[in-house]
Amino acid sequence: MKKAAAVVVVALAAGMVSVMGLSGGQDSHTATAASSPPIANQLRAQLRKERAKNDDLIGRLARLRKAPTRFTTADTAIAAELVGTLTGWPVGKSLAVAKCESNHDPYARNVTPIGDSHASGSWQVLYPSTWFSTHVGRSMGAAQYNPYVNAWVAYEVYKRQGRTFAEWADYCQYKE
Repeated sequence: MKKAAAVVVVALAAGMVSVMGLSGGQDSHTATAASSPPIANQLRAQLRKERAKNDDLIGRLARLRKAPTRFTTADTAIAAELVGTLTGWPVGKSLAVAKCESNHDPYARNVTPIGDSHASGSWQVLYPSTWFSTHVGRSMGAAQYNPYVNAWVAYEVYKRQGRTFAEWADYCQYKE
């Protein structure tokens, strides 16, 4: 039997910290916030920061629900920045791809079909074929001209391609 690595589980609730280390046997220590070890205080502070960050992102996304009736090329840049901040997506490279594909135009549509699909939006994701093969595309439906949704779908394609822009390489490799 393989020796299990130590695992630390920290649960924060109502000012209580429960720390349990698992490595063969079980040891546990429960303390109130006043007598918490320094690591618990650090974790509590980190949790507060993460909650504040999440609240900020939720606020941003709520504002997107009240999106303008017409998106602009600036929205493409903001969308790339948002996705990059949340996921580590390389913003500069993704904007270079959007520039090459659509000149950052959220309403760009290639009139030449590929099968039954057309490249649409800032990142020219094939709609409906590639679009609906992604979780975000299936969840959001026909929103290919919304640059925020288009960015998330493009990110999913990028991630699926091994965190590369291989999907866009044939057209963009010489134009970046």
